[in-house]
Amino acid sequence: MSPSSKETASETTLGEAVATRRSWESIAGGGQVEATAEAGVCVVATRPETVEACCDGGYPCPRSYDRTDRAFAWLACYQPAPVSAITHCAPVLARTVEHRGEDGGWMTSDRWARLIDPFSATDEVVVFELGDLLALADPVENDITGVRGAWYGTLGALRDSETLSEFSGSTSEG
Repeated sequence: MSPSSKETASETTLGEAVATRRSWESIAGGGQVEATAEAGVCVVATRPETVEACCDGGYPCPRSYDRTDRAFAWLACYQPAPVSAITHCAPVLARTVEHRGEDGGWMTSDRWARLIDPFSATDEVVVFELGDLLALADPVENDITGVRGAWYGTLGALRDSETLSEFSGSTSEG
């Protein structure tokens, strides 16, 4: 996986990418990832640095976290501040195990320091290689206590939910 030079999330929103909120078939990373209502999605709590990393094409996660072994085709970002909502999603194109200090990977020393070290003392991560980060036309608003850890559901449930409580009724936590 090579680093990307994307500066910001794709300017295409899910609402612009499809005719209605009910049809996602045409937006999946150039057709490389299934984008049906049944497609699995992992929602993760993010900080601004993490969303920036997702814009750059990767989401690193300590190898010990359950989400590294779970099957899902999409990653969605819950931003606690300033919006307190699920705001973006991206297709997961690949998963790569990387170790601290290895040359040539997506994880630079700066990324280890900003994205992993504040949460874990691990030297092994899984980097989820992402397609374009797409803004949700209708963010899923926080009406409960927010997302902690990772929640798993489907694109259909994410698309059809207006609030976290609606989405959480169709998810599992991990």
